[in-house]
Amino acid sequence: MATTNATAIQTAALERAGHLISRALQTGTCPDADLLFETALELETFDVDKKRQLKFILEAARFFYISGKPEFGLTLGISARELAVAVADTNSAGAALTVVGICAADTGNLPMAMEAYSDALSLAQKNCDVSREGKTWQNLGVALMYSGLFREAIESFKRALVFTKLSNDLASSEAPLYSNISLCYLHLDDISQGLTAISKAVELSQEPTETNSILDRVLMENNFVRLLIEIDNFDAARVHAKTARHFASMTQSPRADIHASVSEGLAEVFSGQSDIGISRLTSTLERGITLKVTI
Repeated sequence: MATTNATAIQTAALERAGHLISRALQTGTCPDADLLFETALELETFDVDKKRQLKFILEAARFFYISGKPEFGLTLGISARELAVAVADTNSAGAALTVVGICAADTGNLPMAMEAYSDALSLAQKNCDVSREGKTWQNLGVALMYSGLFREAIESFKRALVFTKLSNDLASSEAPLYSNISLCYLHLDDISQGLTAISKAVELSQEPTETNSILDRVLMENNFVRLLIEIDNFDAARVHAKTARHFASMTQSPRADIHASVSEGLAEVFSGQSDIGISRLTSTLERGITLKVTI
């Protein structure tokens, strides 16, 4: 009887957790982030439906990454990996390693990110998982970019581009990959190549429909603004800044809002509205530091 009651309690808690996490992903925000984190973390201890438990933990981790709390996402990613290994779920283990990688990179723990991506690549290649391998090359490129290794990052992104032709699951990654490549060229002061890459990214992009794709598009527009400023095309930069704000307004993601604000601030500064632009950039930087968002 006690076991039956415990199972019923855990089943009900699992359903509540799923509802809470789903709502957070749909809206891009959560009124009580601590409650969501604790709820998701507790799922590792359940013994009801391991696959759903893993799914919800990973979804919560992704939400925290998108919403600017990568330290929560990192803890949940590690929890998901341990659970996936315990139940021999290699697909979820690969997904968990990806979450650990992106959140570790965002918190500045690049050695942990590199280790996670190395393990994820080995697992994907061992299982002939083309989709997972392509995603890992993409995420590895981001970590290399965070490390300032822009040429190496470009090569990683180009390897990921090959996989977008091999897996339908990766087709939507093509535009963000070109966007990342454009940012690397910006840092390498190769503006011509950067503009070519970002133009390709916009050409390939589709209308975003959920928080993650909206964030990708905001980042894309931000990169376009920065590249256009480099060639003194301030009118076009303002247009793309407005586009970034348009897409950011479609979600409540703090990360999307911050990057849109950066675009607007830069466009204002270089269009002669220095006071407004500097004020916006200063307040945005403060928010970015508070939320630990890389600007």
